[in-house]
Amino acid sequence: MHRSFIIIMLLICAAFCLAAGCTQPGTQGETPPAPVTTPASPPVLPTLPAGEKQPIATVGPTDVIPTQYAVEVQVDKNTVATSPAIVVTFRGGNGMAFTDSMYADVTRPDGSVETRSVQKPQVGTTLDMAGSTGTDRVVVTITLVTGDRYTVIDQLMPFQPLG
Repeated sequence: MHRSFIIIMLLICAAFCLAAGCTQPGTQGETPPAPVTTPASPPVLPTLPAGEKQPIATVGPTDVIPTQYAVEVQVDKNTVATSPAIVVTFRGGNGMAFTDSMYADVTRPDGSVETRSVQKPQVGTTLDMAGSTGTDRVVVTITLVTGDRYTVIDQLMPFQPLG
């Protein structure tokens, strides 16, 4: 009786181990892809003398964020010429809990650059920045708690007046 009880308990333990999902072999020899990191901020463009226009550099590619860290960011530009503000809004996502900070850089046609940041952004967190009545470049970078940085937006925002 005692021996059969031990055998039954061992079979139950083995069944629990198999049900735990630890039966597949590991992927030895494979290395996970290295995270893509970006520089701390885009290079600052020199300010030109009055009257000269500097073209905005072309936009660069955005980084591919692993699915578990993915977040959504929205960028809008006001259509009022007296206040062409740019609003960067954090919309959340799978990686919201892993997001340490959000940085936004606006480069205007005159070469001036404005940078804003927020620590631990939550859904609806906004960064309000001054735009221009020309085409501005907006670059949004997310820093994760792991220290990895990802460029999630790099786009040109042309001014489009109403009417």
